[in-house]
Amino acid sequence: MVRPAESRDFDFAKQSWTVCFDDEPRFIDWNFEYNYTAADTLIAEAEGEPAAIMQCKPRKVNLNGTAAAAHYISGVATMPEFRRRGLVRKLFEYALPFMYKRGGCVSYLISAVGDMYKKFGYTTVGQRCVYKTDGVGAEIIRCGGEACAQLSDLYLNRAENCIMYEIRDKRTWDKLLTELLEISGGCILSSPSAYAMAYKSGDEYEVYEQCGSMPIRLEGLESAPIMARITNIEEFLSIFPEIFSADEVITVSDVLVPENNGSFRLIGGRAVRCDDEGRKYDISELCAEAFSGGEVLIETTV
Repeated sequence: MVRPAESRDFDFAKQSWTVCFDDEPRFIDWNFEYNYTAADTLIAEAEGEPAAIMQCKPRKVNLNGTAAAAHYISGVATMPEFRRRGLVRKLFEYALPFMYKRGGCVSYLISAVGDMYKKFGYTTVGQRCVYKTDGVGAEIIRCGGEACAQLSDLYLNRAENCIMYEIRDKRTWDKLLTELLEISGGCILSSPSAYAMAYKSGDEYEVYEQCGSMPIRLEGLESAPIMARITNIEEFLSIFPEIFSADEVITVSDVLVPENNGSFRLIGGRAVRCDDEGRKYDISELCAEAFSGGEVLIETTV
C-alpha cells in the first residue's frame, strides 16, 4: 500500500535517509528540519509497516521560456529488508497521478542509478557533472546580500538559453547557500564573471555547479543523468507548440497517468483534445523530442 506521509512518519523518513544515503549527520538533521514536509512525501508499506519512501517537492521552473509548476523527485529509498519487492514501482504508480492532480506539467530527478527510471516514463534530458579541482586561480568568497545578487545574475546568464532550469528566488538561494557554506563546509570559488559551488574534499574541492568560465583546473569526477517526465500532457504541449506542424494531431499514450491518454490539436497556442488520431507517441518519446533542442540546467538542488 502507498499513502501520503503523516506526522507520525517523520522518524521513519529520517531513518530511511540515514540508512540509504551516504550523507553527514549534520546535513541530515538540517535537511529534515528545513526541507522535509509530510505533504510532499509518500510512504510505501509492507507487512503493515513503512518500508519505502519518496519525496515529490514542488518547484517552479522556466520551461521553454514559460514559468511552470513542476515536481522534483528526491529521497527515493527502500529499507534494506524490504528491497526487491517492487516498492519503488508502487511509489511511482501512486506518485505520477498524485503529481498530476496537484498541478505541474513535468517532474524531474537526478538519478544515482543510471536510467532505471526510464521504465516509469522518464527520459534522460541532460547530465549533472561533478568535477574535482584544487581551486587555484579562484577567489574564495563568503556570501552576503551583494554576493548573492551577483550569483543570481550569473546563474540567469547561463540559464538564458536553457530549455529548462529551476527558478530560484531569494528563499531558494538562502537555503542553497546555507547548505553549501554552513552545513557542508563548502565555499564559493569566484572570478569577476563566474562562480563554482565547491564542497571541501581533503585538500581539493568537488564542484557541483559552475556558471561562467572559471580560471581553475577541472577534472571530471562523476556524472549522473538528469531525467524528466511529462505529468500533464495538455499543459506541456501548450508550452512546446513547436512539436506540432500546421493542423497536425498528436496521439499520446501514458500507462501510468490515464488522464494523459488521447489526441491533441494545437488551437490558438493551446493543446486541445480532439477525437481524431494522429502521430503516435508514448509519454517518454514525446518528452525526449521536446528536450532534444536545448540544455537543461538542474545541478544543485535542496
